[in-house]
Amino acid sequence: MTTPQQKKAKTDEDEKSKSVITFEKNPLKQRSVELTGDPSLGPNDDHWMKRTGSRPHLWAAGYKGKDFGKPIITVAAPYLSVHMCNQLFRVLADHIAEELDRKDMKAFVSHQPVISDGQTMGTLGMRYSLPSRDLIADCIETMNEGYFADGIITISGCDKTSPGVLMPIARHNRLGSQSMAVLDRVVCCTVSDSLQELHLKQLENSPRKLLTLRS
Repeated sequence: MTTPQQKKAKTDEDEKSKSVITFEKNPLKQRSVELTGDPSLGPNDDHWMKRTGSRPHLWAAGYKGKDFGKPIITVAAPYLSVHMCNQLFRVLADHIAEELDRKDMKAFVSHQPVISDGQTMGTLGMRYSLPSRDLIADCIETMNEGYFADGIITISGCDKTSPGVLMPIARHNRLGSQSMAVLDRVVCCTVSDSLQELHLKQLENSPRKLLTLRS
């Protein structure tokens, strides 16, 4: 005969089981269990219980039940709306995130500051452009390590962002991939006194194709 105490213990155990989402572990989910807990271990996982205070913030950001068992992938895309090499990276990052979601992975998308040499040349702004490579690397490293990501995908498009997005991958020997977006044509010239204003305007406004992504 079952006692009232046993019935209560059984009810408490059932309720605990309902509060934990359990399913087979994705082999790519390694580091990120530190952030989310590991739902594949079931209701008896102490670490899952310890992360109870963290998960509501992910629920509020749009996480669904099975998302907690997905590997976390950092998507880092240095972005500036008026820089031709990087101005489409916000859109590209969203496309990458959508594809990762279809592959049962969870994208953590972030954007880093970009200072263009070409746009700031001849001004004090160059003081910020030159060290921006390390700033980009530090920003990506902060996001990737702070959220215990299982992998990292980066996009670059100029001489500062290209090394900047690679450095954080190498610093920690992480699993990562880097893609570079390039223009189909780059026009360079030396402006002299003899260059007529009309010619200069035509050169500045010459048609360019949109950025295309290549591996």
